[in-house]
Amino acid sequence: MSARSLQSRRHAVPGRLHACALAAALLFVLAEPAWAQSAPPAGDAAVLGEVTVTEQSAPSVYNEARDSYVPKAVEVGKVAQTLREIPQSVTVVTRQRMDDQALRTLDDVMQQTTGVTREETWLDTTYLSRGLQITNIRYDGGAAGSTRSGSRSLDMAQFDSVSLLRGADGLFGAGEAGGVINFTYKRALAQRQMQVLMSGGTLNNYRAEIDGTGALNAEGSLRGRFVAVHHDRSEMADRYRGRRCRAPVVPCPCGAIQTQRPGGPQGHRIHRTAGVGRMSMWQASVIAGLLALGGMAALACAMDRHYPQWSGQDEIPLPLCVLLRGGGLLLLASVWVPCVLGWGASVGTVAALGFWSLGALLTAGGMSWSPAWTVRAGATAALLGAAGCVLAWL
Repeated sequence: MSARSLQSRRHAVPGRLHACALAAALLFVLAEPAWAQSAPPAGDAAVLGEVTVTEQSAPSVYNEARDSYVPKAVEVGKVAQTLREIPQSVTVVTRQRMDDQALRTLDDVMQQTTGVTREETWLDTTYLSRGLQITNIRYDGGAAGSTRSGSRSLDMAQFDSVSLLRGADGLFGAGEAGGVINFTYKRALAQRQMQVLMSGGTLNNYRAEIDGTGALNAEGSLRGRFVAVHHDRSEMADRYRGRRCRAPVVPCPCGAIQTQRPGGPQGHRIHRTAGVGRMSMWQASVIAGLLALGGMAALACAMDRHYPQWSGQDEIPLPLCVLLRGGGLLLLASVWVPCVLGWGASVGTVAALGFWSLGALLTAGGMSWSPAWTVRAGATAALLGAAGCVLAWL
């Protein structure tokens, strides 16, 4: 090996060492920002400035305790809005106005609402706004539904206010051009209070109303309300003679938004309006049919030719004969009660004659086929008919 090559190798080794040292220095310099920093002293900690957020709460739609005819807000849409924020014509009848003017039903409220025309028939009443029929209703600003027969007798005791938006409601989800009626339910209050209202007037117009609300626990975070009404009056048409309304509100947290609707999760309200009298037609039909069958079966069991068929004895004892005949006549007379409550006095009397004939036909056929089963069916029908009549009246 020559001397020149040995000299070149001696110079190459120090050059490599310098290159490695330079690479290690660059590595430490680049990795320095990733090192963990020590926490500054407690006195030198950075403090952020105070942040203040200012916003107005949603206006209240409840007017019960304000004693005013002017509402702060309405719920014709999905949220509470003031009348200035709604680009349509809206009329609101508050709780104070309903109390002062004795507006007991929806028909009374519609008569006092601006821009509404009534078309009354014997069976029902329709309301027109801007020449078109109002067919949509809302409860607490919820989804729009359709009015049903008998809506004019809807009792106002359970509502805090009634608002009418005239014209097409396409901005809030309903496209009918006549308008939309919105009912705002009363809310449960923290302060306990009980209101009892009784009134009487001409044409046997009697009304009793009870309204109770208050907190259900010591903190007042759980509240409830109960409204019950019984209204009875005499009219030319027996259809709306009597009306009963029960509106129990189950407990709900005071901080929750109350969207109480009929049959909803937070509230259960029953508004029962009879078909023609105080009882619906289907209830009257079922109860009258059961009572007629039980009465005719009792009279058939007391007859000399039918008693041996179901009892196995030749002669019927006198006390049993009197009991069966008296009970049968009482059941047949009771048929007239649900018929009158369901159809009125004139039509109900004719309906009672029809149910008596139906009971006699079923009893005659049953006694010919199986007297024992007919007696059992008659006794069961009498018990069910009497129980149904009592429950329907309550």
